[in-house]
Amino acid sequence: MISGAIAAVGLATLLVYSIKPSSLELQGIVEPGGRFVVTAQAGELRWTTSEHGHADGLRVAREGSIQLERGEQVQLEVEVDAGQTVEAGDPVLTVESRRLERVLDELEAERGAAQARMDLLVGGGRPETIASAQKSVDLARAQLQAAEREAQRLSDISQSAAIASIERDAADNLVKVRQRELALAQAQVSEARLPPRAAEIAELDAQLAGIDSRLVEARQRQAQSTVLSPLSGRVSPTREGELVAVTAGGARYLRVPLPQAELERVHVGDPVEFQAGDNEVPGKVVDISREARPLGAEAVYWVAILLEDGGLAPGATGTARFLGEGS
Repeated sequence: MISGAIAAVGLATLLVYSIKPSSLELQGIVEPGGRFVVTAQAGELRWTTSEHGHADGLRVAREGSIQLERGEQVQLEVEVDAGQTVEAGDPVLTVESRRLERVLDELEAERGAAQARMDLLVGGGRPETIASAQKSVDLARAQLQAAEREAQRLSDISQSAAIASIERDAADNLVKVRQRELALAQAQVSEARLPPRAAEIAELDAQLAGIDSRLVEARQRQAQSTVLSPLSGRVSPTREGELVAVTAGGARYLRVPLPQAELERVHVGDPVEFQAGDNEVPGKVVDISREARPLGAEAVYWVAILLEDGGLAPGATGTARFLGEGS
């Protein structure tokens, strides 16, 4: 976040002002209207959106975070490069959690199995349900036979140097998997032959509702793992501890150090003309700091000015001419 101290350094040599009978002119520096920053700390990914419009500079307006569970392995992928232009809503960083992906896979598999059993219970005793379950048995048996043939083939040539032990082990493991699949399919045929049972259906319905609730929570967390920029602007070079930083496009705010002796001459709402090179931009005072702060050898109040044109580059300096009642 751009602090008042950083702005003060940039303006320490600019505190040259002149008082004319009809005007007050002070040097000022243009600052961005907002900044979005993503940082990573132990067990947490945090982002903040800071907005201008304050005499003290940028202030945090919104923030959010992702809490990472202890020991959770994540991969952070920055989606943008420094200097790139982004629009509000564009993804800037993705968090890939291996644990979350595994949880989602397990929940979806659990739900699929529960839903398959529910279908059997609801359609119990129906010829079409039994026929469908029997087709699953036929398919599982055919897959088992194919796996057994491949395992036998590799066993027959096991003495050949061309066959690695890892291939034989993989073939044997596949046979075991196919055997379990066949046993499950045969059990489902027996289940399909039974008439519907209200109590078991109600129990399974509650189980499905619990799985769905956990799936919704996991998917919401997965959706939150993509961090979107709330600002339209340009990706800035990051500072220490930052992963991504976006500075709002179109700098529209001007900060001016006001000598303590001139405080009564400037008021919120006063019109201002800002001259930066050949550009003359109108604006108005939107905030004045409540306390004086040291700047060089003087004590100053900071004044925030909203410019009508946001085309100036952050860091541009120029002269602000105050046209208020006391000017």
